[in-house]
Amino acid sequence: MTVRVMVVDDDPDIRLLLQTYLLGSCCVVVAEAGDGEEALAKLAEAAPDIMIVDISMSGMDGVEFTRRAKQLMPRVVVFGLTADPRVESHASMLDAGACRVYEKDGFRDLVAALPCAGESAG
Repeated sequence: MTVRVMVVDDDPDIRLLLQTYLLGSCCVVVAEAGDGEEALAKLAEAAPDIMIVDISMSGMDGVEFTRRAKQLMPRVVVFGLTADPRVESHASMLDAGACRVYEKDGFRDLVAALPCAGESAG
């Protein structure tokens, strides 16, 4: 079983790092985007099972993107990713439809939580 992952983060280094951590697992990155608008444009074609979404991005942020994406694809699983430790930003992302929020300095925990990815997170 291949798990299709979309990575949405304005930091290209974070996107690359996540792709690197997912190599060798049954997760495959099917799309990446640097902001919510770009991600929305790619969403239907990418048809991800899971999305890893940065909360704070210029333009359409991760909260608004998640809200819109969940309306279009209610079954997609969304994990929020943030450098902002404030509880309010986490709560906004969860209210938008994310199942969990991880801080960027602990993204290994996020990768380990993905189906089939845990064994490649070391």
